[in-house]
Amino acid sequence: MAGTREKYVNQVKEIMMSTVASMREVSKSDIELVRGNQIGRLVVRAESPEGVAQMYSIIPLYGLPNDYYDRYVKFLGDLRPETIAKLTDELRSSFTAVAGP
Repeated sequence: MAGTREKYVNQVKEIMMSTVASMREVSKSDIELVRGNQIGRLVVRAESPEGVAQMYSIIPLYGLPNDYYDRYVKFLGDLRPETIAKLTDELRSSFTAVAGP
């Protein structure tokens, strides 16, 4: 909602909450599709010197651990529908704060 004009805050908030409420359980095949896509993107990016430089330049920029990409691939490998459901439930129980004029 960052950058939402004040007169649209309630409308945007309703859309966001409606979207969260309509989330369905993620299937194993959906996870496999995303996993393959994300790992494939890393492989393609690592095929050129420019891609490797870009990948590893973000590590110090954002203060990431040196094994960030290893952890990311492990995270993708460990991802299960139950994990996503738990994270989705946490979104549903979150709160909304609006600041501004």
